[in-house]
Amino acid sequence: APVGLSADEPLPPPLGAEEWLELMGGEVAALHSDRATGDDLVPAEFVKAAGDGYLRILAQLAATSASTGFPTAWRGGTMTPDPRKVGLPLSVSNSRGILLCALPAKIVTKVLRRKFAEVLPRKQHRLEHRGDRDACF
Repeated sequence: APVGLSADEPLPPPLGAEEWLELMGGEVAALHSDRATGDDLVPAEFVKAAGDGYLRILAQLAATSASTGFPTAWRGGTMTPDPRKVGLPLSVSNSRGILLCALPAKIVTKVLRRKFAEVLPRKQHRLEHRGDRDACF
């Protein structure tokens, strides 16, 4: 049995495309438009403007990928420094690393994180203190 579940406890059924679509809608609404794009160069404004059509395709892809494996392009990204205090020279003590990842991957991992949090006990998953990509992939 997966960590946190007893052997006699049934696993939740996999998400269907309609469930993915419903869960993704809330995640897209929460996207920040002023954030940097990932390697795919897809800005949050595009996803919001594309609306239901884009999300339906992404939901179908996520539902299929959940059983066959997620695209390798969604694993990883570009690590870049983000200065804590603007105007000071870039240094280890004045910056933090941020991962610029593909926007579809970000949306999917946020949904997965929420679903994992429902299934796994709080003591073991601690997802609320970890980044989405680190927690899911």
